[in-house]
Amino acid sequence: MAQVDNIDAQSTFNAERRDPNLRNGAKSKDVRYHPFQDETFIRNNEIMAGLALGELEMWTHRFIGMPSQIKEFEDIGTWCNKSNARVYFMNLIFYNYFSGLVTTKSIVSNQIMITRKAASDMVESAKTLGIIEYYSNKEFRATERYIDYYLKYTRLVAKTYIPKLTKLLTQLYAINNVPNAKETFKIRE
Repeated sequence: MAQVDNIDAQSTFNAERRDPNLRNGAKSKDVRYHPFQDETFIRNNEIMAGLALGELEMWTHRFIGMPSQIKEFEDIGTWCNKSNARVYFMNLIFYNYFSGLVTTKSIVSNQIMITRKAASDMVESAKTLGIIEYYSNKEFRATERYIDYYLKYTRLVAKTYIPKLTKLLTQLYAINNVPNAKETFKIRE
């Protein structure tokens, strides 16, 4: 049997290297490289996140003006794809429907930042297609048919967006976890 008296074995259970978040663990005195403290690493993550975000936004924008991919609701989907304002309208009425919020032409005009006339024309064409229905003189909501369309659209998005969103979320997660990140911008709500 070989002699092992002269070998210094180091324990992997060193109290100085324990995670400070673990119960009964001492504060870590580990001074190894940490990527979230490296300016180049942080900058590269921001660039990669920007590229992923740009790729996602360009990819989604290419569907503006195109016919709907959902054959069952081709009329509604194609109507919604006509412009960015209609895409916003599509999301607004779905959100308001399930949030119990009132939707009027004035709200559409203010939210989408279009003229009252453009909002009125949009609402009336949506009514003609059966996307919305009035439940009082000025207030309207999404129809059941539109809700069915939007849920089918959500399933389509789930199948097609996941690879692009995964790439973006990975980069955004890295950026968001940089300690002591100083933000020089306001976040709109």
